Amino acid sequence: MKKKLLIILCTLTFSPIFSQKTIKVTSSRDQKIETYYVLDTNRKMKHGKYLLTWDAKLYKSIIEEGTYDNDNKEGVWKAYYPFEGKYDKNDTRVHYLTTYKDNKKNGLFVEFGYGKDTVEVGEFLANKRSGIWRKYKNGKLVGKYNFDTNDNLADKIDIKKQGSYKLPTLIKDNLNLYLINNFHPINHKKVKRLFGIVDVTMTIEKNGSVENVIVKGAEYPELEKEFISVLKSTYGLWNPALKNAEQVTVDIAIPIKFLIEWKKKGHRVGVQCGTLEIIEY
Repeated sequence: MKKKLLIILCTLTFSPIFSQKTIKVTSSRDQKIETYYVLDTNRKMKHGKYLLTWDAKLYKSIIEEGTYDNDNKEGVWKAYYPFEGKYDKNDTRVHYLTTYKDNKKNGLFVEFGYGKDTVEVGEFLANKRSGIWRKYKNGKLVGKYNFDTNDNLADKIDIKKQGSYKLPTLIKDNLNLYLINNFHPINHKKVKRLFGIVDVTMTIEKNGSVENVIVKGAEYPELEKEFISVLKSTYGLWNPALKNAEQVTVDIAIPIKFLIEWKKKGHRVGVQCGTLEIIEY
């Protein structure tokens, strides 16, 4: 039986996230290294950042990372692919992005392919799949299911194949470029970077205006409001959808993958919008 090597670093640290004194712990077992924090008052209780890496001779790539709050998983956790080729510490590849609340899956879940493409998107509620989940292949929507109603929506929403609609588009920029240039989120959580995906639905009127913007899946409410604000700012900037060569009002759905990096002076935003769908009820 392999022995577990446990090293406790006795330096007290102060967690800015949860405002409690913690002790850093490093544990090595089965070619993996755990780095986490425990409460000074209860050294069996994880509290703060958690990191699991490979204990390899050539590299120590990340396996999993997240945050504990009083021994409960909390917030966004990321599980990573092992490298298939040459290791590059600046090219980590997320496999699963899972949101936790009180040690249960609650909120946004995203599965990514090794090529960083989105495979599946949805939300959990108390460890159970909830609401609408979407599946993608090569960037295209291939499946859609409502777990609240047990209803397969794939055949009801992918109406673009019928050829009767021309999708709405921004008059000048594409949506990726518009968001990169006009999205200015505030660093409410005081983190260096934030990575995730949101599901957006909104109405594009036949005059090019925008109504009924709804954003779901952001890590916190303020970020959802900031997404809503920048999407509303596209009011009047759309070429409307066409049906049988006539301008029409449509409801659209689009997933938006984002990466925000905050620096001492300003921030940087990366955006990748998924397939735009017209919703037909």
